Amino acid sequence: MATFGSWPTPITSELIVRAAAGLGGVGVHGDTVTWAEQRPEEGGRTQLVQRTGGGPAVDLLPLGANARTGAHEYGGGAWWVAGDTLWFADWADQRLYTITGAATPMPVTPEPEVPRGDRWADGCVTSDGRWVVVVREHHSADGGPAEVVNELVVLDATGRLTPRVLVSGHDFVSDPRISPDGDRLCWLQWSHPDMPWDGTQLCVAELQATDTGPLHRHPTVVAGRPDAAPDGTGAGESVSEPRWADDGALWFISDRSDWWNLYRWVPGSSSVQRSSAFRYAPTEHSLGGRYASSVSVFSRRKSFTVNVICSLSVYSSSQMKKCAKLTFSGFGTLLKSKRTSTHFPGRSAGSMRLSCPLPSVWMMNRIGKSLLTGLSTLIRKATELKPLQSCEGLIS
Repeated sequence: MATFGSWPTPITSELIVRAAAGLGGVGVHGDTVTWAEQRPEEGGRTQLVQRTGGGPAVDLLPLGANARTGAHEYGGGAWWVAGDTLWFADWADQRLYTITGAATPMPVTPEPEVPRGDRWADGCVTSDGRWVVVVREHHSADGGPAEVVNELVVLDATGRLTPRVLVSGHDFVSDPRISPDGDRLCWLQWSHPDMPWDGTQLCVAELQATDTGPLHRHPTVVAGRPDAAPDGTGAGESVSEPRWADDGALWFISDRSDWWNLYRWVPGSSSVQRSSAFRYAPTEHSLGGRYASSVSVFSRRKSFTVNVICSLSVYSSSQMKKCAKLTFSGFGTLLKSKRTSTHFPGRSAGSMRLSCPLPSVWMMNRIGKSLLTGLSTLIRKATELKPLQSCEGLIS
């Protein structure tokens, strides 16, 4: 018998690196779908790809551009689409850029005082496309980690006006989202020593349009409370994934019942309504559309992670009623376009060779009551990014 480590193995480092290819978040505008692809054969950069209707998938970023942000260290929320314009943070300098069609990316944010000193992420564009509310993480020239400042900032898309701080005062902010009518803004905030799964606050404020961008008035904490952070009592409530519905209601996930549940808040109401007793939610560790490859189950009494078959449930926004369910071994960003198509990175629930199946981007042509019988189209598989050598038979 050969000495341990002295025999050659067909499982090479190249094979492992190839398996790092993957698909990220999804953005939808009309019948155009945009997604992120991590490409190890291109130095590990993140390329953004777009497909309109039944057309081909087209790379959007020029060679060398890398849509990745260092905000909150974990990153996430490095790009978004508004109309025909793509916004993205480039990994090299962390500045925010816009690109339209085949044009050259144009920087929107100014040069920071130190290289990569301003990190941008998780933006939301006003309906007229003029203003962006975005997370900015500022690193000063002579400051350490304790002096890093996270704020919500208003950006002028034309670049004529300098960025203006909208929300500040907490150690972290995320998820700025403007309501469909443009009258309200929601966001999450939390402070040390709390992690976002310990205690966050979901805030809502009225928006007022001005010549220098939106102003916010009468901010209110709708849900959530700190745990060990200032004003915390050790009974924190963690809130994540706030999203506005077309009817003006605000949906979010909270662990106030000791389990992650889906809740709905209506402007003007003094309380929130729980939609169901589902007990699963993505782990909150990065900006933008957060998702994980496994389902995380939390309670105050125990915390554990399970790899199970996930059920994707669809709820009626007005009736708080489950109307359909799909089953996958994992799923990520879920979005609905104006034409009622659903797009998300999913993993097939069928038989799989690898213990960690690579994701795919699917398009479901109909949602609601017809979701289970709707037509679906496989847009992209991670295995298309780089041919993978089969692992079958390598391990006996």
